[in-house]
Amino acid sequence: TFHGHVLTGYFRPAATALFRRIEAALARRTDLLIAVSPSQREELIGLGVAEPDRIAVIPLGLDLAPFLTCAAHAGRLREELRVSPRTPLVGLVARLVPIKGVDLFLRAAALLRERLPEVRFLIAGDGPEREALERQAAALGLTGAVRFLGWRHDLPALYADLDLLALSSRNEGTPVSLLEGMAAGVPVVATAVGGVPDLVQDRVRGRLTPPGDAAALASAMAEALADRRAAAAYAAAARNAVFPKHDVKALIAGMRACYTRLLSGEATGRGACASW
Repeated sequence: TFHGHVLTGYFRPAATALFRRIEAALARRTDLLIAVSPSQREELIGLGVAEPDRIAVIPLGLDLAPFLTCAAHAGRLREELRVSPRTPLVGLVARLVPIKGVDLFLRAAALLRERLPEVRFLIAGDGPEREALERQAAALGLTGAVRFLGWRHDLPALYADLDLLALSSRNEGTPVSLLEGMAAGVPVVATAVGGVPDLVQDRVRGRLTPPGDAAALASAMAEALADRRAAAAYAAAARNAVFPKHDVKALIAGMRACYTRLLSGEATGRGACASW
C-alpha cells in the first residue's frame, strides 16, 4: 500500500530514481498494489511502477467518530488559551518538518495579519524545525499572534474552536489532518499537492492554492474568514465527502473484500478491490 507521493519531489533526485527502480522491481513480485487516492494511482501508473490493472484504490480511513461530534468540546481550547470567542482562529496540524511547509504558513500568516490584525494562529505538532519556526515567527512580527502548541491529544477540542484549518505542505498523500478537520466541519484551505485535490475541490469543499505561494494562501484564508456563509457551505460539503467514505469501517470493508477476492482467485488487479 502506497500512502504518499514519495516518488516525486520528496527525496533528492538520485534517491528518487533509485526508489522508483526498487518499487518497480518489487511490484513485479506483487499481486496487487493499493493506492489511497486516484491521483496516487495515476502517478504510479505514469512512473511505470506497475500496470494499471494491478493498482487498486482503497481510500484511507480513520476513526472519524470523535471528530463528527467535536462540537461538544466547543470553547474548551479557547478558554484554556484565553482566546476570545470573537477572535478569528486559524489552525495547522502537522509535524514540524520541511515537507509540511510550516514556514510557508507563517509567511502567509504575516500577510493575512496585514489585512486582519485580529486573527490568531495555532500550530499543533512538533518536530526538528520547531526552534527555527519559532524564530521565523518572531522575525515576521508574529510573536503573540502564533501559538506553538506541541503535540496535542485533544484534537477534537482543537478543531471545535477553529474558524479555519490550513494545510501548507509541499508534498502529501491523503493528509490525516484534512480528513479530521473536514469531518469536524472546519472550513479548509490547502496547497494543491499530492492527493489533496482528491479531497478538496476548490470552491466546493474548501479552497486550494498553488504550492509555495504564500500570497495565494493568505488571500484564500482571508476570503474564507470574510465570507463565512461560503466557508460553511464548503465545510458541509467536505464533511459529506469524507464520511462515511473515509471512515475506518469503510477502509476495513474495502480491505476485507479485496483480500477475500484475491485469496479466492476470483480476480486480480484493479478489479479485485473496490475503487474510488
